Amino acid sequence: MRLPRLTPLALTATVALLASSTVAAQTCPLDDGFEDNDDCAATAVLTAGTHSALALKGAAHATGLDADYFQFTVPTGQQLTVDAIFSHAGGDIDLLLYEGLNCATLTSIGGSATDNESVSATNNSGSPVDYSLWVDPFGSGFDCNDYTLVVTITSDPCVNPTPDAYEDNDDCVSAQMAAGP
Repeated sequence: MRLPRLTPLALTATVALLASSTVAAQTCPLDDGFEDNDDCAATAVLTAGTHSALALKGAAHATGLDADYFQFTVPTGQQLTVDAIFSHAGGDIDLLLYEGLNCATLTSIGGSATDNESVSATNNSGSPVDYSLWVDPFGSGFDCNDYTLVVTITSDPCVNPTPDAYEDNDDCVSAQMAAGP
């Protein structure tokens, strides 16, 4: 059997195709250090701060779909905010925040078709509350993407707020005149 002769243009196209498939395979991040946290029963504990070099892989990889699950404990009167920083061009990532470690009570969703997502919850229960975060590689065409989580736990500004100079003005009857410029 005789192979067809490749013209310079066909040869260039073949090399470009091989190079692009090789680059795609090399740019997919490796598993991160929190694996195997692929379901709500195997969450990884995170504290406040920046957690980088995290990775998700889609169903096309040998390991299958690689969602990530994390857990946080939020003290009473505190607000949890989790920001996922990533490039949407690498694959869409959504965030789902659940109250409790069983992922049963959905509290907040961060899902858009742009870079970065954010979720938050406030613990006004009177005791510490555990939250679970699902980092979801969204979409059937998801291949892989790396991301950073920024976890912030701060005082809820609505718990014991500092009164302003116009208090007590909490209804129309006790309205105060604001000073002008």
